[in-house]
Amino acid sequence: IQNVVEIYKYRLFLRDLHEQLSQLHSTQSAILTFSKVYRGQLISFEELEQMRSNIHGLISLNTYFSTSTNKDVANEFCGGGLARPNYESIIFTIHIKPNMTMKPFASIQEFSYMQDENEVVVRVNHEETNDICKFLRHSVFASIY
Repeated sequence: IQNVVEIYKYRLFLRDLHEQLSQLHSTQSAILTFSKVYRGQLISFEELEQMRSNIHGLISLNTYFSTSTNKDVANEFCGGGLARPNYESIIFTIHIKPNMTMKPFASIQEFSYMQDENEVVVRVNHEETNDICKFLRHSVFASIY
């Protein structure tokens, strides 16, 4: 559940982030060569169960993701299943289109201290049926189009 008061505190930062991301996107969109990025993170077991019980139901995301063009980097961030039983490792695969301006994304590799992470910031504003989750071995994989 989103805390409206906390979100309100960060409204100017979020607006500035969106504007800068849109500017970078417009200058980079012609030269970017990737079509998908990855985000690794830990989620609680309860959140995972909600996702599992809601397959083919409606899900909604409204956030900025720090992602990488390198799946191995995302795997490092999700912990590889080592935080069980309380947390589960998840890797989001986000399929992107360079000409999509409503959901801007941009490589921030040149500004990043960790340039080898190939970091891309992606604005995710997505509502779709939850048929995107694939549960494989020790990690959970979710694709977002």
